Amino acid sequence: MKGRLVKVGIVGVIGLLLLGGSYYGRVGSAAPLGAPTWSSGFQIQNLDGANPANVTVIYRDGNGAQVHSQSLTVPAGGSTTIFPLPVSGFDGTVEIQSDRPVAAIANLLTSNPTMLDSYIGVTSPGTQAFLPLIMRENGGYSTAIYIQNTDTAGPANVSLEYRRTGSASVVKSRTVSIPAGGRATIRQLEDDSDLGSGWVGSVRVSSDRPVAAVVTQSNGSILFSYNGFSQGSQRMYLPLIMCANSGWCTGLQVMNVGSGPTAVTLKVDGVVRDTVNLGPYESKTWYPVLPGTMTQKHIGSGVLEASAGGQIVAIVNELNVGLGQGMSYVGFGGGTSAVSLPLVMTNNSNYQVGVQIQNLGPSDVTVQVRAVSNDGSVARNDTVTVPANKSTTLYPAVGTIPGPRFVGSMTITGPSGSQLVAIANQITQPQQPGDTSAVYNAFNQ
Repeated sequence: MKGRLVKVGIVGVIGLLLLGGSYYGRVGSAAPLGAPTWSSGFQIQNLDGANPANVTVIYRDGNGAQVHSQSLTVPAGGSTTIFPLPVSGFDGTVEIQSDRPVAAIANLLTSNPTMLDSYIGVTSPGTQAFLPLIMRENGGYSTAIYIQNTDTAGPANVSLEYRRTGSASVVKSRTVSIPAGGRATIRQLEDDSDLGSGWVGSVRVSSDRPVAAVVTQSNGSILFSYNGFSQGSQRMYLPLIMCANSGWCTGLQVMNVGSGPTAVTLKVDGVVRDTVNLGPYESKTWYPVLPGTMTQKHIGSGVLEASAGGQIVAIVNELNVGLGQGMSYVGFGGGTSAVSLPLVMTNNSNYQVGVQIQNLGPSDVTVQVRAVSNDGSVARNDTVTVPANKSTTLYPAVGTIPGPRFVGSMTITGPSGSQLVAIANQITQPQQPGDTSAVYNAFNQ
């Protein structure tokens, strides 16, 4: 990728990043709340450790019109944070172009009430997007779907198929036209009232132009967000599965994205916990995920595997009901020997980041962990051993709590041929009011 422009797309509530600056509107929720104020920021990591990245950020409104651009330089191996956004009242999308390989994440934030979650930049939009978990008034939770037309040459004609969890039958279809470079927003609470209350299912998005999608889930006080999938994989790797972990518990949603039926096997810590049969585009929920229960503590990792030729996608919701915290990450279709995390923090206004590294291989691996602050200085450079077919947690990812403030990025590198994935969990310690937790997937290189 060296020596050519790299486009990073993020789709979101506020913003290929989808991004938004200040968005005033309702969360897709049944909760009787007022209008929270939305804002966002994003972090860009330069994956080239030897050369600075010259970056251009293009801001487009929901109709695809360019409203602003900015140029900046990201240090070699370092990262840059954009917050607040340079466009007042911005509600749209962001495209990041660079002459060096970069990765980016977006943080979505609200005030009144406080909520937070993250999603990653989209580098490979597709003509399909698979959304494993869509809800309307499910225990107070509703979702909103954000779809970006990443083609700036013409409008995208998009169709959505809704299926209830546990069924392969389409219960609803709808179409939408998205302007060139623009974004469509579909809030299940307001726009899909015919689904009724208590609805849980999945959505398949099809388009005649490349699109990217992000989904938010909220009950009005807790926010989850996840990236849609442009394609599936025979296996989905899940770095963190837990329950009764200081109040934290994970739920898991898998979707068959193949045109035929498939059997899906769930393994946690290498042990088969369940096998289910899914029809085309059918989804399945596990909550909690065994062997954990609401009273039996468990912390580990998981793997979902479809039968030969099968294609699946999956997301994990991390929820702490007692603390009012929630966050989502998406399953990985495979690993690489190096992964990058654009935002890692310790003691940053009480924000702390923990990193879970999952080794997908059959042998233990020793990985190099290198953290670089936003000013380019190295704050961590050591090794960690990750057991075969298991995960290891780094908390805090850098330094100690309490201790010096750190804001920067991280790269984790294993030996040639190793297969690694990772996620970054962001929390406040001590706990701050509201939902102050977020998680994002590390980028595989």
